[in-house]
Amino acid sequence: MESLEISEQKPPLILPESTEKRIMPMKRPNKGGTLALRSVWLFANHFPVRFSTESSIMHYDVDIKPHMSPDMQSVNTSIRKSDLRLIMDKLVSDDATQFPNQMIVYDGDKNMFSAVPLPTRQVMVKLSGEDRTEGRSYIVTVKLVNELKYSKLQDYLNAIKMHVKLHSLFKNAESNDPPRKIGLVEYFRQKYDKEVIYMDIPCLNLGKGKGQNYVPMEFCSLVEGQRYPTDKLGLESGKLLEKISVPSPMERKNAICEILQAEDGPRGDVLQNFGIAVENNITRLLGRVIGPPKLKLRTSTGEVNAITVDNVKCDWNLVQNSVVEGKPLERWALIDFSKYEGRLNRLNPDVFIPNLITRCSILGVLVEQPVVYHCTGMREFSSVAKIRSLLESVVKEANGKCKGRLQLIICVMPEQHQQGYNYLTWVSETEIGVLTQCCLASHANEGEDNYMENLALKINAKLGGSNTELMECFPGFEGEDSCYVCGGQFNTYTRINKVKPKKIVVFRGGVSEDQFDMVLNEELLDLKRAIYTENYRPTITLIVAQKRHMTRLFLENGRNGICNVPPGTVVDTTIVDPSRYDFYLCSHYGTIGTSKPTHYSVLWDEHNFTADQLQKLMYDLCFTCARCTKPVSFVPPIYYANIVAFRGCLYQDVVMELQLPTPVSKSSSDLENEMFFI
Repeated sequence: MESLEISEQKPPLILPESTEKRIMPMKRPNKGGTLALRSVWLFANHFPVRFSTESSIMHYDVDIKPHMSPDMQSVNTSIRKSDLRLIMDKLVSDDATQFPNQMIVYDGDKNMFSAVPLPTRQVMVKLSGEDRTEGRSYIVTVKLVNELKYSKLQDYLNAIKMHVKLHSLFKNAESNDPPRKIGLVEYFRQKYDKEVIYMDIPCLNLGKGKGQNYVPMEFCSLVEGQRYPTDKLGLESGKLLEKISVPSPMERKNAICEILQAEDGPRGDVLQNFGIAVENNITRLLGRVIGPPKLKLRTSTGEVNAITVDNVKCDWNLVQNSVVEGKPLERWALIDFSKYEGRLNRLNPDVFIPNLITRCSILGVLVEQPVVYHCTGMREFSSVAKIRSLLESVVKEANGKCKGRLQLIICVMPEQHQQGYNYLTWVSETEIGVLTQCCLASHANEGEDNYMENLALKINAKLGGSNTELMECFPGFEGEDSCYVCGGQFNTYTRINKVKPKKIVVFRGGVSEDQFDMVLNEELLDLKRAIYTENYRPTITLIVAQKRHMTRLFLENGRNGICNVPPGTVVDTTIVDPSRYDFYLCSHYGTIGTSKPTHYSVLWDEHNFTADQLQKLMYDLCFTCARCTKPVSFVPPIYYANIVAFRGCLYQDVVMELQLPTPVSKSSSDLENEMFFI
C-alpha cells in the first residue's frame, strides 16, 4: 500500500449541495437474519392499536392571557404552567357540554387535542380557588390548527401518547407558591393554619438542587415507593436499595399488564373516546440467540490462547491467561490520602503495592516499584490549588528520581469524594498531563482477585495496552485492516498506519428518531466532504444505537433462576419498523432488574452488509470493551463516548466553579453525540 503523509494530502473534495433530493434512511434489505444458536419465544411490551381510518383528531392552539383593566397594562402577564392547568380545568368544569373532559387531552401549555369539534372563540375563565389565583380572570382563546386524519396517525402516534401521559400526570397537580419573606413558623400558621409544636426537631429540606424548601417534620408523612438519589447513600446502602427497587422481569411484565387494565391507562375511557382501542394481550414473538465470538488471550509463556466464554453469562476470566498486549508500568507514583484515617480506612502500602505488582505480573503487565510514595490526608481535596500543589510536588520529586515522565499516578482514598475527584482529574489531565487511577483503601487492602484484576485491566488500557481481542476478524472486514478511531482522530489513524481506511462504520449515539434526517443530510455529508478526495472514497455505513426507549423483552418460559433474555438475543421481526432497517440486540447478561436491549437503526450502508453480518458485528464488538471481562450492553464506541461525555461534564463543573475562561464542552449530550468509527 502507498505510504501517505498528512501534509501532502490533496484538498478535500467539495460535494455539491442539494436541496431537491434528501437522503432517506435505508429500507430493510430482507426479512431479517437467520444466524442463531437457538430460537426463543419472547414477550415484548408492545400492544397492537386498532383505530378507524375514517376518524380524526382535532388539534387546537390554546392561548391564555390574564384579563386586565387598562391601568394594569404594565403588569407582568406571564402565567405559570401549573396555573395553566388550573385554568383549563376550570374551563372544562364550567362548560362541560362544549368542552367535554373525557374528549379532551391538554399538554399543559399550548396544545389541545379533541375527539370532537370545540368552539373556536374567546372564553372568560375566573378562578375562585383558595390560593393566590383567587378572583383572577383569564381569557382563553381556542383556535383550530389542524385536523389529524387517523389514516395518518402513524406520524402523530408518539405525540398522542405523550399528551395522554401528560394529561394523566397533570390531572391532580399542586401549584408552586412563591416564597414569602416570613419566618417558617409564621408561614405555616398563615398558609395552613398549623402551629409548629416540636420546635427542637430539625426540619426536612425538600428542595431540589441548590434550592431550599424546609418543612417541619411533624407535617410530613413518608410515602411508600419514594425515589432517593443513590449518590447520597453509602456504598452498601446504595447496592441494597438498587437490588430492592429494580423489579425482576416477571415483576415488570406483571406490572405492565396491570397498568394496561387501569382506568387511566392506555385502555381507559380517554383513548376509547378518541376511537382508539389497545389490545389486551402482550405481544408474543420469536427471537434468535446468536453465538458469542472466540476471544484471544495469551498464556503465561506468551503464546496465543483462544478461549470460549461461559455458556450462560458469556463472561470469561483470566485464570492461567494474560492480556494480549501488556504495557510495562515503569514510572508511577502512589498518593495515599488515608494518612489521618482510622485503621479500617487506612491504606496498608506493604500489602497493596506487592499485591498490585504480583497481580499485574500474572496478567502480563510488568509493574515496577513506585517512584514516589506520598502519604497525606483528605484535606488536600478542599481546593483546586491544594490538589495542584500536591500533584506538582509529586511530579517534581519523581522527575528527580528517574528519567522520563511519570506514566501514571495511583490515588488511594479512604472514601468517595466526588468534588475532590473532579479537582484531581481536572488538574492531572489538563494541567499536569499525567493520567490517574483512583481506588478505595478498603478494596486496595482486601486485594480480592476480581477487584485487582479489574484494576490491572484499567491500568493496562490507560497505558495503551490491549486486554482482549477477537480471534477472528469482524464480520464483513475479513482481510481488511480495522481499528477504532474517534471522529476527530481520522488523520491520526492515517498518520500512524500510513494508510487510510477503506471501510468506515460510523456509530452514532444520543439521537432520537426525529434527528435521523439531520444525521443523514448534515453529518454524513459533512463527513464525506471532510475526508473525500478525487482519489479516495471509502465505503461508509452509518448506524444509530439507542438505549433511551421503553421496549423490554421477556422470556416466555422464564423461571426464578434465569429470567432475563440471554446475551446475544436478537429481535428483527414483529416489533421493528417495517419501513426501516432496525433491530434489537441484548448483548449483556442481566444480573438484577430487567435487561434493556439496545435498539440499532442502520441509516446508511455502502458495504451491503447482510443482516447476519451486521448483527454479529454489533455483538462481537460488545466483547471488546477494555474495562471488563464480559460483554457490555452496547457497542464500545458508544460506551467510550459516554465516558468522554462524563469526563467533559467533570471538566465543565470544575471550570464553571472556578469561573475560568477555558473553553469547555457545552453539555454531556454534545460529547455523547460525537461520531465514533470502527
